[in-house]
Amino acid sequence: MKRSLDCMKRFFKYIKSIQDIIRKQVRWWQIIVLYLMQIAVFQVMQHVTFPVIEKNLGTLKIFDMTKQGYGLADAYEIIDRMGTEGIHMYLHVQMPLDFLYPVLMAVVYCLVLVKTSTKPRYSYVLVPGFLVLLDWSENLCIIRMLAERAFSTGLVRFSSFCTCAKAVVGDYILYFATLFGIAVCLLRWVNDRFSIFTRIHTLYKKEKQS
Repeated sequence: MKRSLDCMKRFFKYIKSIQDIIRKQVRWWQIIVLYLMQIAVFQVMQHVTFPVIEKNLGTLKIFDMTKQGYGLADAYEIIDRMGTEGIHMYLHVQMPLDFLYPVLMAVVYCLVLVKTSTKPRYSYVLVPGFLVLLDWSENLCIIRMLAERAFSTGLVRFSSFCTCAKAVVGDYILYFATLFGIAVCLLRWVNDRFSIFTRIHTLYKKEKQS
């Protein structure tokens, strides 16, 4: 028990040191470059892999984009409609991109949250890391479903849970937390600049009066 507690303390101390390094050494232009890389990966998926995979799906969407979840019958129908070409694209092109994309997203979220905060919080690292875990778990389930073409209800349920959970964590919790952090940071910046201008104006008036 004591050994476990020591490991936890070291782990959280390590997270705090990571945030200190981010706050001191990471620049905003580096975050912007990572964000542009994230957008580029998504655009490749949007315009290259998705059209091939979804060509025969009709109103259905691929597993990653079915954010409301799916059941066993839905999974079978998606794979049946996808066809050989769609499955090949999913496994060999979409999946490598889908392992990279959540990492870029999580890193950008983490960096922005840490840079815009005034004090370190463990959630700024742990929640983006949890997002990656959910996305990769979903990917592994999808790979198994596509490769075996015969799967259990439990596998589909777990995959569906990961799909829904990653949408909640990435599209809502981290997204709005990041927007809030950026807004607060901008307000602090404006307030600092306004205070500087006010002090300069006050000094100018005093000098003019004297």
